[in-house]
Amino acid sequence: MRGDAAGKRDFSFPGEERLNRAQFREVFKKARRLSDGILRVYVCGASSRRAGFVCGKRVGNAVTRNRVKRMLRECYRQHRQCISDRVWLVFAASEEAGTLSYREMENSFVKLLKDSGCMP
Repeated sequence: MRGDAAGKRDFSFPGEERLNRAQFREVFKKARRLSDGILRVYVCGASSRRAGFVCGKRVGNAVTRNRVKRMLRECYRQHRQCISDRVWLVFAASEEAGTLSYREMENSFVKLLKDSGCMP
């Protein structure tokens, strides 16, 4: 269930907040990029809030890459209420991201969002 009348919170990453392939291309073409050595964020103004997560083979094997993307999605889920409603974001993990704990990843995530102006 997605947030029923009993007041339960919605912990999903709904399809309307995910970037599709064409939107990824548009973000990479038009967006400004910020990096802190662990993550890169591509920020593009838009009419709605959407996000995507990228993790290259340099990060590690498939298990490691999927773990990093799960951590990034969780960071997004925890902080999406604070993120601007009119922005498309793509988060790209660096080679170091595969060795980080969740807290380190979250600190990097929040720092980049604040630096980009997407989060107060």
